[in-house]
Amino acid sequence: DITRIKLLTGLATSKATSFLSVQAGAVKDIVGNSVQAVATSAGKPVTLFEADSTAPSLTNWTLDMNTGKLGLTFDDVMKQSSLRAEFITLQADSTNTDTINRFKLRSGSTTSSPDGYTIVVDISTSDLNQVKQLSGLATSLANTFLSMTSQTIEDLVPLAVSALVPSRAKQAASYTKDSTSPQLSAFNLSLANGKLTLEFNEAVNISSLKASDLTLQSASSSAAAGIKSLTLTGGTANPAVTAVRFDLTLVKADLDQLTKLIGLGTLNTNTFVTFPSTMISDMQANQIVAIASTAAKQASTHLTDQTKPTLQDVSLDLDSGRLTLTFSETVHAQSLNVRGIDIRASKSAGAASQQLTG
Repeated sequence: DITRIKLLTGLATSKATSFLSVQAGAVKDIVGNSVQAVATSAGKPVTLFEADSTAPSLTNWTLDMNTGKLGLTFDDVMKQSSLRAEFITLQADSTNTDTINRFKLRSGSTTSSPDGYTIVVDISTSDLNQVKQLSGLATSLANTFLSMTSQTIEDLVPLAVSALVPSRAKQAASYTKDSTSPQLSAFNLSLANGKLTLEFNEAVNISSLKASDLTLQSASSSAAAGIKSLTLTGGTANPAVTAVRFDLTLVKADLDQLTKLIGLGTLNTNTFVTFPSTMISDMQANQIVAIASTAAKQASTHLTDQTKPTLQDVSLDLDSGRLTLTFSETVHAQSLNVRGIDIRASKSAGAASQQLTG
């Protein structure tokens, strides 16, 4: 009843909004006479009214890292529209000793709960990923605590909630760990800088990366005619710890092999990726959702290689009549125009020279 009264914002907020009506038979005297009814049209005003002057307090809270829902339960009816989640801080201990593993929510975290004792905060995807990137925060009940300022929310009076200072943070009453497998959201390939950029729907543990599980292929299905593919042998990730998005710099041998495979990795329409679930895991060791070679994921964008190869070394053997040219990257032998090569006696412009003819 008290909840229903408080939810009616125009009722019992002052003497001017507090009247009482009584139905006949609501109470009897000691000989059985029923009380005289008081009609609603002639309600009796209260003679003494004491307004609610007690600040509401958080009684308990819960966190679900699967759904990103943070449940706040108070000792009074709260006004959901007054919620300002940016004044809520998740921290790893009750005394704020660990100043690294703590995160203050942002205004993107909101609620769709009605006014009531429990307000459920929908943590934004960005905030949730930031929390997941902190390896010592909200990974179990033992490191899941909450502090908040009095600006966080108000009751219906309105009275501001009692603050929970960081040095006396409240531990979660219930904690649900992340058990959902991450997924690859998008990827890009840049032959210009030899990098594969991978983006996920949540933070992943980059130290768990097995680059050798990644295979690039020229079509969405490995059963397609004339398919070209390359399984990586390694690579260097940046950043190297945890992130939603990171760059994988390909090893030179893989990059050289990729440029040899005509029709693979030259456009986003012939750039697809596939991998098993062991390729990478999130911060709770949930393995990624695999992408089968028969349903590979297409690159979102593609940066073509616009860097000109450079001649790095020349070897001339007159006995065998062999000229060996070494370049900075793989070149197509079929594109060689021998008439574009001169052998010169020196760097001087007037030095003796011979243009090759074939």
